[in-house]
Amino acid sequence: MDHLVKRYLLNIEVPVIEEISLIIKDKRKEKDDGNAEAQEKRL
Repeated sequence: MDHLVKRYLLNIEVPVIEEISLIIKDKRKEKDDGNAEAQEKRL
């Protein structure tokens, strides 16, 4: 990761970081759900 990006991320307020991480978790969960559905269709 770029040094400036790291410093920028450290300067962001914690609630914003938590919100972003929640969004990322939701997207990962959607992906996992989609993968599970795709596997079920294959069976």
